[in-house]
Amino acid sequence: MSVEGTVVQVNISLGGLPKRAIPVGFVNALGIEGDRHAHPEIHGGERKAILLIASEVIDGLTARGYPLFYGALARRPPERFPRKES
Repeated sequence: MSVEGTVVQVNISLGGLPKRAIPVGFVNALGIEGDRHAHPEIHGGERKAILLIASEVIDGLTARGYPLFYGALARRPPERFPRKES
């Protein structure tokens, strides 16, 4: 199975959320350069996960009232989001 897509945005952080967008990202065995989650012993080293979310998912949740934006999520997204009242 082959899937093609376009990277809309790459985000990094020195710690915590939100992550900030970067114009160019360089990936190595430990993750994206400049992201604090590149520490090999604390954050999984070469076996860690990278979170990929379809932009349509974030856009759809935002349209439904969830306060999301690109860079708002990390590898372990919150289990609940407060919903804006209409």
